Amino acid sequence: MEKRPANRGGSRFVVAAVLSAFAIAISGCGNGDTGDRTEAEPRSSLTPVADGAQTGSDQQMPDLVGLQEDQAIELLESAGIDDYDFVELGSLNRPGEVLKQLPSAGSAIRGKVTLTVAVPLPPMPDYTGMRVGDARSELEAWGVSVIEEYELTLDRPSDEVIGTTPSAGDEIGSEVVLQVAVAPVIGSLGAEAPEVAKDGFDYPREGSIQINGELYEKSVYVSGWANAGELAYAEYNLGRDWEFFETTVGLLDDSSFEQGGRFRIVLDGSVIWEKDLEFGQAETVSINVSDGLRLRLEAVSLHEGAVGLGWGDAQLLGIPGEAPVGSQSSDDG
Repeated sequence: MEKRPANRGGSRFVVAAVLSAFAIAISGCGNGDTGDRTEAEPRSSLTPVADGAQTGSDQQMPDLVGLQEDQAIELLESAGIDDYDFVELGSLNRPGEVLKQLPSAGSAIRGKVTLTVAVPLPPMPDYTGMRVGDARSELEAWGVSVIEEYELTLDRPSDEVIGTTPSAGDEIGSEVVLQVAVAPVIGSLGAEAPEVAKDGFDYPREGSIQINGELYEKSVYVSGWANAGELAYAEYNLGRDWEFFETTVGLLDDSSFEQGGRFRIVLDGSVIWEKDLEFGQAETVSINVSDGLRLRLEAVSLHEGAVGLGWGDAQLLGIPGEAPVGSQSSDDG
């Protein structure tokens, strides 16, 4: 029996017929009776916006910094923005000038707009006793430049404001100076002094002495039998590291009753302090030696006889971070 090829055209017809029937069914659903079922309305997450209108999330914040308050209001309202508020801040800028804005220029507006505007500065506040960081923050927020001047003190906490320029109550300018307390680094002069003993004086030494009934444990002194006008001195290298030299000077209590002494402090060749004292007298000294290199302590006998001349509790005071910590060695001459 002869074989015939399969009828492929018939297969294509069957598929086409099925698809055609399916299309007719769908068409009938769209145009015919749907029965009790109701066709659902199409849904969209997008809400139509009329031409020219803006939604809240579409509004962009204009740049208002530097404008006057009335100009900023006009620009906001012309952009359809009516939910705004103002915060006043003391400033050197023109009163009413916009200093800050929230949100920033170009950002989307979501909620209330806040503008910070300048108002005249108040008189200089009294910052005495305040921490310097707090005083600085307030002044800098006003646009004022702040300079800190450190003052060494043993009786006030470090970083406490102890004075201002201008003074409290005065008009504030573009710059304010805050005087700030700082606890000093303390250094001694050192145990050995190379210069010079004349005649009856011993070489200057370091140790405990007594002046006018008071004990001074860390001191520099000379003693011996001396004629009137005899000199002893010691020199020290300060290295330009120290701010003050402090001491109590006087005749040692084991000196002759009739004796007297002349004390001098010499800094880089210039006499910066001098005093004549008799037996039983003492003088406390605090001398500015900032930027000084060579410190010389001189003691002169005013009368013939047994005498001791002392620099009680002689010490150097320096600013932390600038002065070296520890005792200072004396100059080698």
